[in-house]
Amino acid sequence: PCSTFDIPPFRHMSSLMDAPDPALVKKGDLCFPFENRWAQFDMIRQMLALENNPWFDFEWYDRLWTLMIANVIGGTTAVSASIMSLGTFINHSCEPNCHPCVGVGHAVTFKAQRDIKKGEQLLSFYTDLERPVEERRGALEEQYLFTCK
Repeated sequence: PCSTFDIPPFRHMSSLMDAPDPALVKKGDLCFPFENRWAQFDMIRQMLALENNPWFDFEWYDRLWTLMIANVIGGTTAVSASIMSLGTFINHSCEPNCHPCVGVGHAVTFKAQRDIKKGEQLLSFYTDLERPVEERRGALEEQYLFTCK
């Protein structure tokens, strides 16, 4: 049988566990303690009445969670988000050269903010650039597990 994670779009997604910052990992369970992940799993399992479903186990849920946390880009509202496999390879910068845009059919594309030279890395923002620097750094460490310089 085929695993959920062997089919597109999951096959090409990076996982939060692929290359975490070792200094941040030491903070504990990738900043998302097991107890919190288990509580989320249990809540979803009960809400969807999946307590007795052998396919919806914690190992599957946790693997999906590590993929989603690494491949979801926040949307234009507090309750929207996009799951991407290529867009998440665009790194963060507080001086981005592109930004995400929602287009026709809710497709997310990236629009250049300035001329980008051939071969230049695409850089977007992962947090609100209007927030103070220390607040942004804290949010990036907590959610994306890297320290912004």
